[in-house]
Amino acid sequence: INKYNILDDYLRTYSTVSLQVKESNNWSYSTNLEMKTPLFVRNKAKDVKRTRERAFLSPFELNTGVGMRYELSKTSKKDKNRNFKLTADLSVFSLNYKYVRDEKVSVKQFGIEEDKSAKLEYGSTFNFNMTYNRNKYTKFTSRLKYFTNYEKAYAEWENNVNFVLNRYLSASLYLYVIYDDGIAPEKKDDKWGYFKYNQMVGFGLAYTW
Repeated sequence: INKYNILDDYLRTYSTVSLQVKESNNWSYSTNLEMKTPLFVRNKAKDVKRTRERAFLSPFELNTGVGMRYELSKTSKKDKNRNFKLTADLSVFSLNYKYVRDEKVSVKQFGIEEDKSAKLEYGSTFNFNMTYNRNKYTKFTSRLKYFTNYEKAYAEWENNVNFVLNRYLSASLYLYVIYDDGIAPEKKDDKWGYFKYNQMVGFGLAYTW
């Protein structure tokens, strides 16, 4: 049906500005900004009608908030390549904005009303980012985001394990899970309900110096 189809092509940026709390080395007052959008057109797989699922700025998602940040960093005394980093942004007041530019992309799948192209919500957002380097060959990263407007909730959990096989080859395991009770499942008998997931195994080229 399609000569090719894009699986995952999101461009995402996450920025934080913080002010250290004098009484603590781990806590700081912070404000953060997250923006993301797909880059290319994606059609629904195995669909003769070539239904467009997403495109550039369809959707465009923005989340910003103010609150507190917690940071923790540990390095092993025995192995300098073994370290652990954790950051947690707790934004008790945040703004969540979604916009769909392409008219061929259904807005309902993003929780936007049919006669509108954008949606603005207020609530709270919690972001957790963790990185663990077992050694210079193995790296595990995990990211958890939770947003609620106190009526509905949205959560995404992204995990990636990278293995450096040698200086030029690498392999990876990837798992991405989303929960969104603001969007009804496409099928009533869908066993996953409000959950969606994506899993991948990768093997490719890498260069480090």
